[in-house]
Amino acid sequence: MADLREHLKWLEAKSRELIDRCVVEAWDGTQLYTPDGSGGYPALWVRDFSDLVEYAWPLLDKEKASDNLMLITENQRMNGAIPDRIQPNGLAVFSPGPVEDPFSFWPALDNQMYFVIAACSMARNLSQPQMIYHLGDLLVNALHYVSRDVDGLVWVDPEHPRSGYGYHDALNKTGADLFCSLLWWQAARSFAREARKLGPTLNQHINDLESEARRVESAVGALWDAERGAFLAAGEQCRQIDVWGSLYAVYIDFPLGSRRDRLIEFLVQNLERYTWRGQVRHLLKDEYWQSARIEPGQYQNGAYWAHASGWCFHALAQADRARAERFMDELVKYLRTEGAYECVTESDRKLEGFVSSAAVPYGVLARYLESS
Repeated sequence: MADLREHLKWLEAKSRELIDRCVVEAWDGTQLYTPDGSGGYPALWVRDFSDLVEYAWPLLDKEKASDNLMLITENQRMNGAIPDRIQPNGLAVFSPGPVEDPFSFWPALDNQMYFVIAACSMARNLSQPQMIYHLGDLLVNALHYVSRDVDGLVWVDPEHPRSGYGYHDALNKTGADLFCSLLWWQAARSFAREARKLGPTLNQHINDLESEARRVESAVGALWDAERGAFLAAGEQCRQIDVWGSLYAVYIDFPLGSRRDRLIEFLVQNLERYTWRGQVRHLLKDEYWQSARIEPGQYQNGAYWAHASGWCFHALAQADRARAERFMDELVKYLRTEGAYECVTESDRKLEGFVSSAAVPYGVLARYLESS
């Protein structure tokens, strides 16, 4: 039987090490939290920072984290758009890809929600709900910037393609975006939960966002594959089973109704088709995205990632605790013997020192043990 508390202790130590390694100094002296400790992504990426706040808050320097959040707010556009990343020289970059050759003219969509999730997580952890009051309009504007379809799902217009979910930014998804819709729901609910602590002050925002979150709950069925029992990544291009999105829906306790048991059954029964040594593929094995900038078998188009391993552990634990523990054993054994990489295949490894590969499983496991 796995010693989950020993695994948690190791993941905490590894996460601390990687967090210490990932900090770089910006032009103004701000200590930026970057995604890795190898210099592969030398900038403040909003989604990666948000994951640190959400999953590894006890391991962060609180002053540095607050400075990073403030830097993001200072670079929000008037229309509500949030940068994809902020470089050490101060340049705010809104679209994924190289500065000189971005993937799209339009900003990525997920950073809007990650900004809100980070702010709300920080306010909760610091027991400072007044943060939500001071940032309220910025947070709401970030969510309102996001393009959504008539039913409320986050929408990538085929006529104006852009990146939706950042860990899909090498893809060309269009139509309703599952992962971004889940993030939008989570961000709206997080805002409402923290804002409610302020009394009636932000009631209008709370009521509006909760109403919109319910619309997402009602509409997500459009991305449900009833035959296979899992969710599709997108409504038009890349309308394929989204393993990560399906795992994440379970992890955030998205209201799935009768679909929940069916989805967990799918994830358990197909485990060997999307995992390798405790790490998780975006799609089922031998499947590749219909439209991607990456060759099949590589990166977001076939590699395995520890970033999603915590969500996988949580989903497995809903049905089979022993299998979940074996899965966590596999992950920690790989991280301890091989290292924490951004992603891996049976024959290749990309970017050692990727922080979320340890920090996200750490946060999920800590939450699991605290509640069990």
